[in-house]
Amino acid sequence: MIIACTLSYLRLLSIRKVLQVHFDIAIGQAIFEKNIDKLKRNIETYLINTISTFDTGNESFYHGLMIGLCAIMNDRYSVRSNRESRYGRFDIQLSPFNKELPGFIIEIKSSKKDDKKELSSIAEAALSQIKRKRYDAVMSESGIKEIIIIGIAFRGKDIYIVNS
Repeated sequence: MIIACTLSYLRLLSIRKVLQVHFDIAIGQAIFEKNIDKLKRNIETYLINTISTFDTGNESFYHGLMIGLCAIMNDRYSVRSNRESRYGRFDIQLSPFNKELPGFIIEIKSSKKDDKKELSSIAEAALSQIKRKRYDAVMSESGIKEIIIIGIAFRGKDIYIVNS
């Protein structure tokens, strides 16, 4: 009986690991394809299936989560976190090794459960911050031709994403 339970548990862990890798790859692909709807859908599914609402609540949690999800793209991109660029610090930068690929800058905001502000306006504020503080300057100066900027707002397991 103990052996059967152990085997069942190990199978469950294996299935979870496969699903984890699947979501990581799907999220990386959505970013690379610039498919914001697919990105939102995959991150929401990932959040629903992996985290507790007790985990959420501050921007640092979501920042670490997104860095981990973006790390799967490290074969094509230098993944950077909280670096200075022009007038401030971006949250996440995906700087392509091949300058013909697009670069990405991601700014993350979070909102408490009882905050009445719409996630869409919070995501737009993140996008505006990227533009206002010129977080794209370093990548642009290094010769990267296309830079996609993404603002993400989180509240619990809810997410809203805008891009430009």
